[in-house]
Amino acid sequence: MEDANVRGYGYLPSGSGRSVFGPITEISDRAALRGILAKNHKVRWIAVPGSSYLIPSDLLDPRHSTVELGRYRWAVRAAMRRPLRLLALGLLLFFIFKSPVFLVLTLVFSFFPLLDLALDLLRRPDRMSVAQLNEERVDETFFLLWTRQIGRPWIGLCIGVLVLVYVLQVSTGFGRSLDVAALIKIRVWMGEWWRLVTVAFLHGHPLHLFFNAFALFHLARVSAALAPMRLLMPLFLFSLLTGSMASLWLMPHQDSVGASGGILGLLGFLAVYGLRFRGFLPRGIRSGILRSAGAMVILGIMGAGFIDNAAHAGGFAGGALFAALFYRRRQPQNNSMSLTGETICRLSAVVLAGAGLFVIGRLLGLLPT
Repeated sequence: MEDANVRGYGYLPSGSGRSVFGPITEISDRAALRGILAKNHKVRWIAVPGSSYLIPSDLLDPRHSTVELGRYRWAVRAAMRRPLRLLALGLLLFFIFKSPVFLVLTLVFSFFPLLDLALDLLRRPDRMSVAQLNEERVDETFFLLWTRQIGRPWIGLCIGVLVLVYVLQVSTGFGRSLDVAALIKIRVWMGEWWRLVTVAFLHGHPLHLFFNAFALFHLARVSAALAPMRLLMPLFLFSLLTGSMASLWLMPHQDSVGASGGILGLLGFLAVYGLRFRGFLPRGIRSGILRSAGAMVILGIMGAGFIDNAAHAGGFAGGALFAALFYRRRQPQNNSMSLTGETICRLSAVVLAGAGLFVIGRLLGLLPT
């Protein structure tokens, strides 16, 4: 973050979190700065006396007292009312229309938030000192700011490719796209092994694409905060293959599409790697990883009729195995790699890029089918 170059209070009128360049508007005192923040919610960065750097505006006022348990739990229970109402509405729509879309939406937007809040009820923040509360708050804020700066162009490019392929699926016909690149098990056994990889570029529904893109965006950023960005290529490819192989062996009569195997590999990697370096990750990030893993288990159980749980489980296991075997001696933020490791990363990127171009070329009719 840029040096504030002011001795008193001030703020930066604009800034997305990635860039904090611009003129600092100086303010007379903390009260005036609070007034500005109350009126202008776009202010993200502020300058305060005693700091030579801009800091996020939500850290202006640290805690000065410990948490009172009764008031904390009352606030958590109050926050549970809205997802409870959404849960009731979603289940009603699901039983009326018998559509799995309503079940997935209900799980994501009501059940999982309720699960988070239920776990929050078990927390005992009243046992934390003021210093610990402030440290936790600062650590989580700066860790999240850090993840927002990591690999955004590359992750955005990957999501863009998935969206492009889905547009081609819609325009050329889903049946044709499945014939071109889906994990059709009998075709794999006939020798079309490339389908173990190309399956990641196809999706069966707009919601399927949305949730996979959403998960990829968030999990990839956190993974890149713990390991080199280029590591995500072999990690994703290895997890995708273990997920596809698990689906091939355990669900031989159900064809599949989607990038879920590779994405669950990122979650498996974080579960193992984050557990090992739990002192490095803020508490909220660690618990979020474990909650995500638990949520995927629940989603798999409730959606067993239309979700390829074998691919999910195989991908998760692949990511966990990757973290346990290949990175057991590494430290977070260590970007160095051996020549063999660099070569594997490049080859994995070439394989994934080649698979994507292969799918696009076939859908456009540029390659023979």
